[in-house]
Amino acid sequence: MGPRIEVAQVNLHHAASASAVIASRFTIDGLGILLIQEPWVRKGEVRGLKMKSNKVIWDLSSERPRTCVVLRNDIDYFCLSEFLTQDLVAVQATNDEGADFVVAAAYFPGETPIAPPEAIGNLVEHCRRNKLPLIMGCDANAHHIEWGSTDCNTRGESLIEFIVSNNLSIANVGCEPTFVTSARREVLDITLSSESEMGLISQWRVSSEPSMSDHRIIRFVLGMGVGQLPPKRNPRNTDWAAFRDSLKINVSSREQLDISATASGLESRLSALNQSITEAYQSSCPLKTVAKSSNCSWWSSKLSVLRKTVRKLFNKAKRTGNWEEYRCSLTTYNKEIRTAKQKSFRKFCESVSSTPEAARLHKALARGKTDTVLAIKRSDGTYTSSAEERATALLLAHFPETIQEDQIRPMVERRPSR
Repeated sequence: MGPRIEVAQVNLHHAASASAVIASRFTIDGLGILLIQEPWVRKGEVRGLKMKSNKVIWDLSSERPRTCVVLRNDIDYFCLSEFLTQDLVAVQATNDEGADFVVAAAYFPGETPIAPPEAIGNLVEHCRRNKLPLIMGCDANAHHIEWGSTDCNTRGESLIEFIVSNNLSIANVGCEPTFVTSARREVLDITLSSESEMGLISQWRVSSEPSMSDHRIIRFVLGMGVGQLPPKRNPRNTDWAAFRDSLKINVSSREQLDISATASGLESRLSALNQSITEAYQSSCPLKTVAKSSNCSWWSSKLSVLRKTVRKLFNKAKRTGNWEEYRCSLTTYNKEIRTAKQKSFRKFCESVSSTPEAARLHKALARGKTDTVLAIKRSDGTYTSSAEERATALLLAHFPETIQEDQIRPMVERRPSR
């Protein structure tokens, strides 16, 4: 089994500074998955969480998404499109033994009289039917003593009934509050998993890390290694001088057995040339695995000191009930984070000196949104569940004449011509 993966869960309360804190922890602590509720959103896009080392998945059709999932780049996954909503994001990933499992971030709106929403029941049923282990981080907005709340309310009663009837397990340990303000402390955030996979979650705890939100960060470890993406070639890293030298050698050393002007002769020479080009490219652009970075470009020793101070004052405020000193320190910490990020981005922009670098920066800024890998809906209403099925569905939709109908099922409708 490969190294186990650590997960963090938190409600960011739409705060930019809270997004910066959890993003820095993702990089520095080497986290693999973030289950986020109420992320910082601007112009319909989740902001503050996207980095070079991760993918951010949310509902692109929602103007104000209330959940998202962040995955490390080396995790092989696809998004379950049928369960992608404003308040739910579910992702199917592969562990190091080739088995699939589902992780989800969910938000249960507090204005409804019962919990959870219908989409949660559909996801649980999907995982049960397909025998997929489920790990779900929820901001339940519900009270029940079963997960450490101080009391029970109607929403909590309906939620515990749902949990029991669907054979789910509550991973929360103890009664440490996950929602803390100067006036109130409560356990509102819970982590659910399939009961058959009770040993899947370990080391569940509420972190003492200052989250910059009224919700605290939850951390736990998945008892499995995560399947990694295969090594890839990056054409930008190609040694083109070595490519030209290798191609010249390959072409000159290749024996041309058939130099006639016939179709077979042309095909033979074309095949030899293609092979020469391919071999030259592969030798000058070797396969590389996705590198894991533990460096957060804008984090500094000054921020580390402030973080330590804020944590101490938070614990002191909980004991004494005097929150004023903590608030002042938290405000200073917040301002320093924003200043550090602004300086880091300004320094990066000033370092861009060539036209290709500027063009790549412009392209990245203009792209926006996300390159999430989504499941594709077939004409019969079912969804694809693997890369091969997605490729097949696309081929059938756009180039049905190239595939025998009796080879691939179910069929999908061809896109209407324009």
